[in-house]
Amino acid sequence: LQKAYEKVRQNKNVRIRRMRLNYDRQVYAAEFKPGDLVWVRNDVIKRGQCRKFTYTWNGPYVVEQKVNQANYKIRPIKTKGKRLIVHVNRLNRHYGGGDL
Repeated sequence: LQKAYEKVRQNKNVRIRRMRLNYDRQVYAAEFKPGDLVWVRNDVIKRGQCRKFTYTWNGPYVVEQKVNQANYKIRPIKTKGKRLIVHVNRLNRHYGGGDL
């Protein structure tokens, strides 16, 4: 019975490693440089609005600096609005002209 448990444990560890490798192949972290234009995903829906008709992406914003591995400090491109610290998962690169 102990040999069977050991075999199951080994198979489980092999499967975990294989699943981790498959997942890591598909995951990438977007890198932004200061001056890049980005859009910020808005997950908050105000009372009285429905998700279907609200803007999902706000911006564009300008990246000011990389705070740490996962967060960036950004500011609005046109106004002197509040600077935000945003997780990289909420950012999307702006592909378009700089004349906004």
